[in-house]
Amino acid sequence: MKRFYLIIYIKIAIFVVSIKDVNAGVNDSLTTNTNQILLKFEPKEADSNFDKTVKIITENLGSLVALLGLILAYPLLKRKLIENHIISALNKIQETNREIHKQSQKLCDTYLPSTFNDKIIAKEDIESVLRDIKDIYYLSQEGSSDATTLLFYLKNTLQGTQKNYVLETKYIMFSTQLYGLIIKILSDVNFYCSQVVQVPKSTKIEAINLLNYKELRGYVTHSDVYKYKYFNQGVIYDPKSLHHTLFYQSINRSNNSSIKRAAFQIHQNVAPIINLLFVNKIYAPPVLKPPKDPLFGADNLIFLIGFSIKNQFKIGQGHELPKELVELTYSNPRDDFHFIESIDFESIQNDVKDIYIENSQFSLMKANKLSRCGVETFTLEFELQYLKDEYKNNERRIKNKMKNSIKTNVNIRDTY
Repeated sequence: MKRFYLIIYIKIAIFVVSIKDVNAGVNDSLTTNTNQILLKFEPKEADSNFDKTVKIITENLGSLVALLGLILAYPLLKRKLIENHIISALNKIQETNREIHKQSQKLCDTYLPSTFNDKIIAKEDIESVLRDIKDIYYLSQEGSSDATTLLFYLKNTLQGTQKNYVLETKYIMFSTQLYGLIIKILSDVNFYCSQVVQVPKSTKIEAINLLNYKELRGYVTHSDVYKYKYFNQGVIYDPKSLHHTLFYQSINRSNNSSIKRAAFQIHQNVAPIINLLFVNKIYAPPVLKPPKDPLFGADNLIFLIGFSIKNQFKIGQGHELPKELVELTYSNPRDDFHFIESIDFESIQNDVKDIYIENSQFSLMKANKLSRCGVETFTLEFELQYLKDEYKNNERRIKNKMKNSIKTNVNIRDTY
């Protein structure tokens, strides 16, 4: 762009210099022949200099008009090139989405028979599914962001599940859980792939500086990148996005702690869990803080990674309604530092605090029991009515916290 304007400047400068040379010639003639001009008027010589000026203007007029046309047409040309690039990208996305839809449906048909029984899943089964999901995820790189994002979450969840999966009673999962979850996510992918690709409302381009430290920007080069302002491609890597909440809703329904923990480890952000609690109008602490570690002095955090609502029937209950219970799944998502095994039910009830809402008055003493259910994971059982009451007591503060997290765009985990 700078070179383009430099060429224009040189052209104009040459033209101006040419005019000046003609004028200088006229002035020199007038200076050296003053007496002659005073004594005798020579119209032919004057006409000759004027003709030279007109001739130069005429010779350069075409170039000047062309340059002026380029100056005026450049923004239109640039916009047209951008539009053509976007059109080409949209066509490629639509074409890729059709292929993703076809491959996704094939996998659903393959996995469906496995949901008809409760076979115990082996680590090799997870590895096989992971290979299939990786293939379709790599295919989705040229597809819509919606499909790519869901497949990204699914791939990473399976990788995390495989890493910590062992065949023990408290870790195992069944074929209905694994393949049912895969089919549900792939069905959501198919939904997005069957929709019309969203056309951006504008072709505007914006510059983004990759350097977070402003004081360094004057000392480095090539720190700016350019992107379409209203046209996104690739993974939507935002824990507060609708995609993450919809994905986590499916994860929460899987009722398997290993899968929940692996999914939570992607962002380690409680935003989707808070959204799901909000929809069900119940409240439980999304983040718990146990006492400081006496050996390492570290501040450890325990996160709510899922919950399930169930009914409890008792033999001989008669006509009494079943008791409605909620099973809250909490976990330490860190694989490099374990401490959950050292915490017992009594210390959780007495020493662990809710730090999501200050002075929420939520009492862990109301928990019925604690159950170990996986790597650095346990469940707490509460009566549903108590969690509903706590939601009513804290509703305004919950909504304010949710709004503020969106406005400030701060990772909820980073605030503790």
